[in-house]
Amino acid sequence: MQRRNKLALALFVIMGIYTILPFCFGIIAKHYTKTFLQHENKTIGNVLNINVKLVQYDRRWFHSTAIMQLERKTEDGSFEIIKKIPVLITHGPIYIFNGRVKTGFAVIKSQLFSIDPQSPFQAYFHENIGFAGEHAAFIFSSEKTKENEIAPFHVDSFQLSMNSKLDANKFHFFIDAHGLHFQDPKKAITVTIRRLKSTLLAQYLSDQHWALTWGIDLKKNQLTTVMPGNESTMLTLNTDNIKLANLHFDTKKMALVANEMVELKQATDSGQSIKATAWMALFQQLLTQVIQKDTTAMVSGLSVSTPVGQLIARYNVSFPTLPDAHDYFDVATHNVGNLQVDVPQWTYTDLKNNTLFSLKKLHYSENNNTVFSRNSTMTLGSFNIQDTQSTSKTPILAVNALFYQGELNGDATHLSQTMHWKLADVCFSDGCFNQIHGKLELLNMNFNAFRTIALATQQIVQYNPQKMQSMRTRWMDLANAYAKLISPETKIVLTHDMTTPEGNVSLQGDLLWPNLNVNTAVASDVNALMGQAVYEFRLLFPAVYVNAFLADQKKTMMAKNPAADAKEPSFETQTADFLQYAILQGYLKKVGDAYTVDLTGKGDAITVNGIAWKAPYSAQSPER
Repeated sequence: MQRRNKLALALFVIMGIYTILPFCFGIIAKHYTKTFLQHENKTIGNVLNINVKLVQYDRRWFHSTAIMQLERKTEDGSFEIIKKIPVLITHGPIYIFNGRVKTGFAVIKSQLFSIDPQSPFQAYFHENIGFAGEHAAFIFSSEKTKENEIAPFHVDSFQLSMNSKLDANKFHFFIDAHGLHFQDPKKAITVTIRRLKSTLLAQYLSDQHWALTWGIDLKKNQLTTVMPGNESTMLTLNTDNIKLANLHFDTKKMALVANEMVELKQATDSGQSIKATAWMALFQQLLTQVIQKDTTAMVSGLSVSTPVGQLIARYNVSFPTLPDAHDYFDVATHNVGNLQVDVPQWTYTDLKNNTLFSLKKLHYSENNNTVFSRNSTMTLGSFNIQDTQSTSKTPILAVNALFYQGELNGDATHLSQTMHWKLADVCFSDGCFNQIHGKLELLNMNFNAFRTIALATQQIVQYNPQKMQSMRTRWMDLANAYAKLISPETKIVLTHDMTTPEGNVSLQGDLLWPNLNVNTAVASDVNALMGQAVYEFRLLFPAVYVNAFLADQKKTMMAKNPAADAKEPSFETQTADFLQYAILQGYLKKVGDAYTVDLTGKGDAITVNGIAWKAPYSAQSPER
């Protein structure tokens, strides 16, 4: 009997607690919601010029009712009511939220309502006031279009979720949408997205100052553009997946970029000559701000189909070693990624000039683990240029079996780049060049100089309304920045060989600075650098090309009007004079059917084929 009494008492206490809790949680929920909305109106509401209030609050035991009132700020600073939404507040501690059993203070639910008389959407929302914080889910659904009317934008389902604490200074938004479709009234642009997911983390810092972190994930996307009435201009872009994660935006810094964009736009509208590179420099500035070490990007299954051909690509990139304080140079050199591009076939006809361009089997791939380990490869099956009105099948230009490979490796003090190339043949209408292969090595460069090069380049390309430095000065700064790449260990090696219709061509050369003064290297300029260079250059090529060129120039001179002699000689004439001078001096040495050039030098001291170099301008010019 005593046990039964204890059990009954326990059940009575539990039932009492369960009965009293909804009433208590109703009081807490009302206070929590109104406090949260007050804070929210000061942060995100201040940005959107929107206030949200709960009015006509009728609190009961197990549930309450209220009106969620949306107010918009007017030009005079007052607020006008733009929407009233009836809501039902179900008190905790246990309730059903989005089909699941949840615990919390309360859940707020609205009925289906129209967002705007002009909007094609209607919506309802659920808001969970949980023990851990505020969470709201907004679910939007498309309205049915009127008969024989097609809406330009349609979405099968759209859900916006939001998380925030009571102080409402940090919001986490999440969008999940299915079946998005857009077509402009002229049917020139069509966009379809099977699924869109996006996240936004918004951290309130001060009035009009937010730190934003954004990401987006698009699956099975298609973009089609076509000029009305011209199917031949159709372009279709498909992707399996586009994913951007952790792009960072500081609203104050973004405002500065926006001001520069306005300046550029105003300068363009006023008729000033603004180079496209100025916009590119501004874009680089934007990338520098939004990319941090946790930023990633990925594009898979990209396919671009046009009437002239198709492009297939995939790309991914991340920045795991990017410093917290960085510039665009750091972004460009600290990325880790992979890129692959394929063009199976591409054909374009220039009807105006009766020229056909065709390309087959182009492939490019690049893999890099920061700038200190980067490899790229390009192959090309063929590239042809043909005259469409010619009866001959011989192309104007034909390039076959191109292979290129580039490697970049090293560390911050010794960075080396090697480039290999090989072609089966390059043919013109009058003959082919075969067995083409070569290599260029840039060894042991000073990596830190690249930052100076980047800064000097930016000074050239960016918009500079103040014109503090002349363009000539900026170009000289860039040249001197390149000079800083050189150290006593730096070496440049070039080899190139090929077979021409008249014989072989062979080229070898190297350039180094073994005795470079360290102090000069630190504050070097181009002139000081070349004064300490040591170099060798060897060239062998068929003599028939020089002989044919000189013979053509001789005929031209014989047919030339004597009155034209008073004018400055043409480039071809000056070249012919130089070649004749080089042959007479022994700088072009005849060996069999070929000319050879064996050049060695240190600074200004140059010998060619064992003969000290003497500039033609200091010697008596030979008679023509």
